[in-house]
Amino acid sequence: MPTGGGKSICYQIPALAKTGIVLVVSPLIVLALKKKGIDAEYSAAGQPQKVKLKIDEELKSEKPSLRLLYATPELVTSKPFISKLKKLLPKEMLTLIAIDEAHCISTWGKEFR
Repeated sequence: MPTGGGKSICYQIPALAKTGIVLVVSPLIVLALKKKGIDAEYSAAGQPQKVKLKIDEELKSEKPSLRLLYATPELVTSKPFISKLKKLLPKEMLTLIAIDEAHCISTWGKEFR
């Protein structure tokens, strides 16, 4: 399916149907969901400290309102980010990990498909 064809629904529906947080590894920052009233955030290098702290508070909350956390591939593969997830997010709260737009990740490229 082409970009914009609706493939992302494969992880968006489970994010809404289950409790917990879905971590989406994506080189694209997709926040149109917020406009639809869905609690989604993105994590990327260079974000303002205020945004980082808001995400951290959500991750360590017993009942987070955050449903989808988008993160860039370079961030998700960094040791500090992995350590932060392990420290702040209880295992049972990580519902799913999805890799979206993998063909855009330069180290995998078109061979990923």
